[in-house]
Amino acid sequence: MEGARQALDAVRSVADDYREHSLAAEAESAATVLAAAGVPATTVLAAAGRLPAPVDAALAALLRRTVIAALRSGTPSGCRIELDAQARFTVVFTGLPPGALREAVTGTVITGAEVELAEEDGRAEVVARVAPSAGRVPARRPKPVATVPWLAWCVLLVLEIDHLGTAALRLFGARQLALSVPGPAELAVAAVALPAVAVLQLHHVLPRPPGVPPPAWRVTLAAQIGLVVLALAAAGDITPHTYLGLVAGVVLFHVRAPLSWGLAALLVCGVPVLLYGVEYVADGPFVVLGGLTSMAMAYALCRLPVAAGQVRQAREELARVTVLKERLRIARDLHDLLGFQLSAVVVKGELADRLAGGAPGAARVHLAEAVALAEQALSSVRSVTGEPAEPAFGQEVEAARAMLAAAGIEARVRLGAVPGEPAAIVLREAVTNVVRHARARVCEIETTTSAAGTVRLRVSNDGAPSPVAGRPGTGLLNLASRARQARGHLSTERDGERFTLTATLPARPADASTCLDEDPDGVQPVAHARSGDR
Repeated sequence: MEGARQALDAVRSVADDYREHSLAAEAESAATVLAAAGVPATTVLAAAGRLPAPVDAALAALLRRTVIAALRSGTPSGCRIELDAQARFTVVFTGLPPGALREAVTGTVITGAEVELAEEDGRAEVVARVAPSAGRVPARRPKPVATVPWLAWCVLLVLEIDHLGTAALRLFGARQLALSVPGPAELAVAAVALPAVAVLQLHHVLPRPPGVPPPAWRVTLAAQIGLVVLALAAAGDITPHTYLGLVAGVVLFHVRAPLSWGLAALLVCGVPVLLYGVEYVADGPFVVLGGLTSMAMAYALCRLPVAAGQVRQAREELARVTVLKERLRIARDLHDLLGFQLSAVVVKGELADRLAGGAPGAARVHLAEAVALAEQALSSVRSVTGEPAEPAFGQEVEAARAMLAAAGIEARVRLGAVPGEPAAIVLREAVTNVVRHARARVCEIETTTSAAGTVRLRVSNDGAPSPVAGRPGTGLLNLASRARQARGHLSTERDGERFTLTATLPARPADASTCLDEDPDGVQPVAHARSGDR
């Protein structure tokens, strides 16, 4: 029986650690629990909301275990919970005996963080230092997909070669095209300036790590603008005017708005007017239109790696959320399935032990039932990784009767309706809690229907223990989550030693099943989410 008890504690621990609590919510709950226990608590969370979800949830679990361990060891004189701007998480208790928090911290592993415990003169300090790479940087650019930045850079390289080739063709065919031919000095200036403009253009869009700008980009961008204007002024018609659009696209990408808008407009529209006059631009509007087209093309090529990185980041986030949801589902199923069956094994074993001396035949019957329940628990473990079978409410009622009878609790059942699978899970966990935690003589199970199209399940017992500070109920939290998923709600009421749990759920199974796979926070599951590039 001791092995079954240890297995049951392990199942509850797993489910407890995977609860969907943020650090901020857990800190608020901890402050409430500590205040109820008469412990003054201070909470300062400067970096709340900036941590990745897995680290945030892991720190919340660490805080929960630490507070529970502190209250179990006595009544601390004070507590401080802090998460500073450098993502250093600290929980400090004063007035605790030595080793009070050692079990809560020993073996704790948080990806992206180092956990330490320091104790001195009744003061216990738990510190988790989150690595800088694990924190969120609000204004960072996502990691681009590996091949897309180089593809964009190669396209821009082709455009630069095309523009240089166009300038050379214009020079050799100037007489046939009726273009003005610049002098040797002007040609020398253009021959130096145009390749330099192309090199700087490629430098500004060269693939780099996310969020890393080109070195000295303000200086090189100013030089590029000056060189392209110099080339146009020196070579005149020989230089393609779309050079201005290519440079304007880079300005739009690197310079903050609205300054970038003004600079881009000045390059595309203002420079031709300054160099050639309003009449030239009015007679040839394609000068401006060509500049706008090339500007849009250059800006799109600069943005393409960032957009591809955002797609990749979203895909990785979907995969991460899918894995996290699956882990939470497994934790809930472990708690709901194994918790009930292992509790029944414990009850049957204890009953068989009491009957072994006076009624060995009855003891053997209970031992056989305990073996059967253990086999069911083994089947439940195998079913957790697959599609779980939906429990029938009628079968759960009969199982509850048997389990309550084995525990010496009278079961009074009044079924005015037969609800579906969500109610069966609620009934299972409610009866498990009665057997494990209550000193009940009578347990009442009742279902009723309402005109609003809902079914109400009420489970009450007359032997509820006093609430223990610092020990939040994982089972009730799981049931509340499942009730929300089924578009219902869960409520509890305590009147002296009488504890009543009421679940209000949709009457028609179809109404509940349509959202059983939804997350109560609005995150929908994604099938076959994968990370990586093709």
